[in-house]
Parts: sequence; structure tokens; C-alpha cells
Amino acid sequence: MLPRPIPVVYLAFFCLLAGCATTPRSSADAKRQEVIENTSSVMVIVLQSDVYRLTSGGVTEKVDEWCEQAERNLRDAAVSLLSGKPMLVVKTYPESMMSAADRVNLNDTRALAGAVVASIRLHVSGAVAQQFYDKIENFDYSLGAEVKSLARGADALLFISSIDVNPTAARQAVQAGMLLVTLPTILFGGIPVVLPGEFNVSSAMLVEAESGAVLWHKFYLSRDAHDLTTPLKTTEFMETLLRQLPI
Repeated sequence: MLPRPIPVVYLAFFCLLAGCATTPRSSADAKRQEVIENTSSVMVIVLQSDVYRLTSGGVTEKVDEWCEQAERNLRDAAVSLLSGKPMLVVKTYPESMMSAADRVNLNDTRALAGAVVASIRLHVSGAVAQQFYDKIENFDYSLGAEVKSLARGADALLFISSIDVNPTAARQAVQAGMLLVTLPTILFGGIPVVLPGEFNVSSAMLVEAESGAVLWHKFYLSRDAHDLTTPLKTTEFMETLLRQLPI
């Protein structure tokens, strides 16, 4: 299997890790509070579940089996958590069960969601110099009314995306060795060489089915991978990702 590079937009987000170990940020559309409060059913769809192996040489390799397992674990964890909420009907619509038309719709939604997440991260919860005051005061984002066909009768959709980069044992050994080599430099005030290691970048987005309006969004960035191939660890991760979900 040939190594596959991580999408550029996520590498840009990864650069932010130098200044913060974990940055969960959430935003909501205050104008649609009534819509949120009246949401009685939600469709859970995993838009992205990319799991990478980070080799000793620093090469990222996407592992298809891990991605498939992560998709199941993310969906199951979200459904399990939401099912505990009173008066909320939780639905799922795995991509493998979708019609050809819905798969095209899903791919379009996936691409648009990536652009929306990047805009929210940059202009709503990013550095002050890059924030747009009107976007903060008037949180107005949409994935388009086309998402309604994916909702299959649900009031809202919960889209989940996650990229998890897991270092191999050899990579961990290399990082430990580099730490020992650079420790004297650190102690004497020099600039150490820091090798990129494990990390996770994820988002959750609650969308009104009728209009496609983004009701709530949370961005999560961590220096730690979460081993999304393991159900228990995925559930623990999902508890953090959905902690401020307003339904």
C-alpha cells in the first residue's frame, strides 16, 4: 500500500498544535435556539473517519481496515450517547446502505462541510486577527437544503468527522530517542528539534434537516491520538466531542 498524505487543510490545523495541547471549541446559532429545542430526532452520519499509521520515518499511511472500524465505532458511540437523551429518536444511515444519488449528495456534503469547518475555525474561533466579528455575532452557515434527503425524516443531522494519526512502536522509540538527544539543548536554552507525533483533529456539526443551516459546531484538536479502532476509547473520545451538544 502506498503512503497517502494527510489532507493539506488538516496539516495546517496540525501546525496549531505547537501552541496548545487540546483545543475543543464549540459555536452555535443563537437565532435558531427554538429549532434546537424542538429537535426530537437526529440522523447520525460519519462524514470522515481517516486513521493513519505514522512510521518511524515520519511517513503517514492511511490504513483502510482501521478507517472502516473507526467509522463503525464513531457511529456506534454517538448513537449510544444520544440514545440516553430523553425524547430523542436517533437514526443512522451508513454510506454502504445509501442509494447512488444519496452517495453523490453525501460526497458533495462532505466537501462543503470541510470548507464550512475551515471557515468557522478561522473566522469564528481562530486567532483574533483572523476573526470576523459579523460571523461571531451572526453565526450563519449552511450545508444547503440538499441534506434533507440524507435525514430520512429526522429533524436534524449530526455529522461527525475525525482524523487520527497513530505512531508505530518504532516511531515512538525514535521520538523518545530524539527527546534524549535534544534534552541538553532544551536545558541550556537552545531550540530543540520536535518531531511530529500522534494527533487527532475532529469536528461535530448539528444541521437542521429542512434548511441545511448549521445549528451547532464543535472543533477538536489534540496532540494525542485516540485509537478510534477501539470501541471503549472511541466512546471516551465521543463523550468529549459531544459534551456541549445542545440537544
